[in-house]
Amino acid sequence: MTKYLIAGLGNIGLEYENTRHNIGFNVASAFVQKHGCVFQPGRYANTSEIKLKGKIFIVIKPTTFMNLS
Repeated sequence: MTKYLIAGLGNIGLEYENTRHNIGFNVASAFVQKHGCVFQPGRYANTSEIKLKGKIFIVIKPTTFMNLS
C-alpha cells in the first residue's frame, strides 16, 4: 500500500481557533471527519490514519506553534 502524509498546519489554543492561521487544521479535520475517522493525541501531533482506495493517508495536526514546527 502506498502511504501519504497530509500535514494540516495551524496554531494551538483558543486564541487562534477559527482564524486564518488554522485553515490547515480545519481542512485536515474536515478530511478526517468525511471519512469517519478521528484524531488520536500524540506527543508532537494529533494523528489519524485513513485507508482509502488501496492507499493509506496519515493526517497530522502538529501540537506545536507554527513557528516551532
